[in-house]
Amino acid sequence: MITCALDARELEQIRKYIWNKNDVDIIFYYPNDAQHVEMMYAKYSPKVSNEDSILEIFSTTNKDLQTIEKIKHWQFDSGFFWLNYSSYIDKAKYKGIDKELIATFRSFRIS
Repeated sequence: MITCALDARELEQIRKYIWNKNDVDIIFYYPNDAQHVEMMYAKYSPKVSNEDSILEIFSTTNKDLQTIEKIKHWQFDSGFFWLNYSSYIDKAKYKGIDKELIATFRSFRIS
């Protein structure tokens, strides 16, 4: 969960770092001046814009707060998490680090 104010470039750098580490699947970003929480897919390539990496935006309404509360209680070390999480991942056009590396290597290949 990122709770400090970041400009677009700083958020891109943090996303790139997280993507390279490959330790996290989702990022929750709460911009200081916003009345919402953004759920971002951390496995998107850093080439994907911040806006395009957003899977869901939760407002501070009661309904969305209940959804966030449910997410907090998912068992992250069990299959229950993955069953719930899959509905968000289905929204993602996953392009993993391996696919990005292959695409990069192919672009460098000399014919």
